[in-house]
Amino acid sequence: MRMPLVMATVFVALLVAACVGTREPLPKLVQEVRITARQFEFTPDRVAVKAGQPVRLIITSADVDHQLAITGMEIGKYAIQGRVHILEFIPTRTGSYEFRCAIMCGAGHDYMKGVLVVE
Repeated sequence: MRMPLVMATVFVALLVAACVGTREPLPKLVQEVRITARQFEFTPDRVAVKAGQPVRLIITSADVDHQLAITGMEIGKYAIQGRVHILEFIPTRTGSYEFRCAIMCGAGHDYMKGVLVVE
């Protein structure tokens, strides 16, 4: 009678050890930020994210077509009016990166910029 109890205990212990040993690391949380482009600004115009963690920028345009381009990272995404655009990346270097509109969108185009801070 004692032998089946010992065997059952050993079996449960091995099963628990196997389950704990095969656990995969938790995925890193996506840092999601909504950015609206409009003549002649981005809202928000300052975005802070953590280095090494995935970033998802959800970009929309409130008026005309724009393009958000991040200087120093050499990435960007069009923001066509009436559509939602997704830009995903993983920042690897800390620092401040200017983003600006890369499509001539009117007389105040040169003032349409913001900053991405990677901490």
